[in-house]
Amino acid sequence: MSDQASSLLGGLVTGTNRVGWALVILGLVAALAPIAAGAAVIVVIGLVLLVAAALMGLWGMRAREAGRGNAGLVVAVLAAIAGLVLVFQPTAGLSLVRLLLVAWLVLSGAAEVAAAWGLRSDDDWTSMLASGVVSILMGAALWADWPISGARAIGLFVGVKLASIGGAVVRVSRRLDAAGDRVADVRTRLRST
Repeated sequence: MSDQASSLLGGLVTGTNRVGWALVILGLVAALAPIAAGAAVIVVIGLVLLVAAALMGLWGMRAREAGRGNAGLVVAVLAAIAGLVLVFQPTAGLSLVRLLLVAWLVLSGAAEVAAAWGLRSDDDWTSMLASGVVSILMGAALWADWPISGARAIGLFVGVKLASIGGAVVRVSRRLDAAGDRVADVRTRLRST
């Protein structure tokens, strides 16, 4: 492997790791936003979703280039639509916001389940499958207003979803880093022979 390829892999690992941790932090912000209370909560959650959509879009493009499909891009587009509605129509009422987020949680969860099913040969496919199932269950819980409702539920469920996506991205980063280490070991062995 050339030094240029090594440098590219190192940059990919670093970038992926940063995107993952940024999504985890955004998830925590969304989950804690309802504590601030007020109508601004909806706008804050919308802004968090827009930033998360941009990060998920970047990650989705990388996954697509790596031949992993379009699920990441689908999730990013759904998050962007949800974020735009929350930012530009915060007075539309919690019922519209709730319906939009239910759709986002269920559809993005279905995309994650489909992506996990396609990655069955990978070690971490079960964690992606579990994340998708949890997302679908959160969408159902939000639809049923159980166990909590209103802005508090919206912030909590969006936060959990973003933190889940961020955790998955961090796991991918670690796997890329481990693959780079294995390539470097093979390269060292080949040079010494």
